[in-house]
Amino acid sequence: EKAAERDNADAQYKLGECYYYGNGVERNYEEALKRFEKAAEQNNADAQYKLGECYYYGNGVERNYEEALKRFEKAAEQNNADAQYKLGECYYYGNGVERNYEEALKRFEKAAEQNNADAQYKLGECYYNGVGVVQNYKEALKRFEKAAEQNNADAQYKLGECYYNGVGVVQNYKEALKRFEKAAEQNNADAQYKLGECYYNGRGVEQSYEEAFKWFKKAAEQGNADAQYNLGVCYYHGRGVKKNYEEAAKWFEKAGDTKMLKKAKRKQLGFFGLLKGIIDRKRVKRQTITEEEYYIEEAEFIEEERPEEVDSLKDKEDTKEWYNTGVRYYNEKNYAEAVKWHRKAAEQGHADAQNYLGFCYHQGRGVELNHEEAVKWYQKAAEQGNAEAQSSLGFCYERGHGVEQNYAEAAKWYKKAADNGYSKASTYYQDILNKI
Repeated sequence: EKAAERDNADAQYKLGECYYYGNGVERNYEEALKRFEKAAEQNNADAQYKLGECYYYGNGVERNYEEALKRFEKAAEQNNADAQYKLGECYYYGNGVERNYEEALKRFEKAAEQNNADAQYKLGECYYNGVGVVQNYKEALKRFEKAAEQNNADAQYKLGECYYNGVGVVQNYKEALKRFEKAAEQNNADAQYKLGECYYNGRGVEQSYEEAFKWFKKAAEQGNADAQYNLGVCYYHGRGVKKNYEEAAKWFEKAGDTKMLKKAKRKQLGFFGLLKGIIDRKRVKRQTITEEEYYIEEAEFIEEERPEEVDSLKDKEDTKEWYNTGVRYYNEKNYAEAVKWHRKAAEQGHADAQNYLGFCYHQGRGVELNHEEAVKWYQKAAEQGNAEAQSSLGFCYERGHGVEQNYAEAAKWYKKAADNGYSKASTYYQDILNKI
């Protein structure tokens, strides 16, 4: 304080930090702002950046992105890495300036050159999603690794996603688990959810509903919609926790209030509709019981007497929704997310999802191009009678994509596709016959 009274810029800045974070003094954003302004007047780059942060988040002053941008630019001119990163964010999201991904990328690169972990992570995201730059999963992975080395939780999580889905690297559930754990320890909700998913499905670790429940709960309490839904599932089926319909309903409702929208609520209410098809005891109409109460009563009986059949219905419904989620992401051109959800459904034997996954590998959409892997998934779908996959498998044999070129085998699959109603395959079949 004494040095600050003598207008020492560094002291003014440090004093501002004390008020900003409540270190040794009660937190006071207004007082912090005042100190940052005094230091900034003397061209202190850190204070310029911190002033920008105050305006950006509305701490001690009304939020003003344009003023924040101005302050970040002044600090960035003095090569302040945090300011370069924050400028990149402004351009990335269009805060205080027109959105410009190329300019955002440039700023992230400047900050990353100074080893700014957040900038390294954001660069990785740009390469991962092809924003402001040509999509490049290997470069994305490299950037995520650099940020993760500095213990950036988001980067640890994203690395886990890469290993989990085989994006830019060979799929490795154990390595994914390790990365999710590192991010989860830093309270990253997405990583906590994925850890729960690993334990729930036994991926990279021995299956444990108890551990899955623990991690779903941690993520759900931070508002992660997927975790809230899965926590509801745990309570509903008594997986890792005692069965509790009231708690299940609570978490389904929370999930329904977020981006999952009405999905979880429909699942909760619609589940009894699924059970109607297998209820085989004669219903006795009573004035004192509603239809819904009757089916709840019957459902509880069936869950006790025939749990395998109930679980089978539940798994089929999950798989269908995973596939539909994948289709939605694919149509939005978010191919990496599409691959993630199609893989989940495909591994449960969903033919359309297997076909989609094969196509993604065939075209290198959301995953590194791999014709052998494409053939594997086309084959699985084709054997279930998926006409489009049968035609694609024929194409692979015709062109030698991921398999040895074989016109006779190509003709076989084109004919199967045509017989199953895929009209284009009829033309392909006639063309291939001319080559045999």
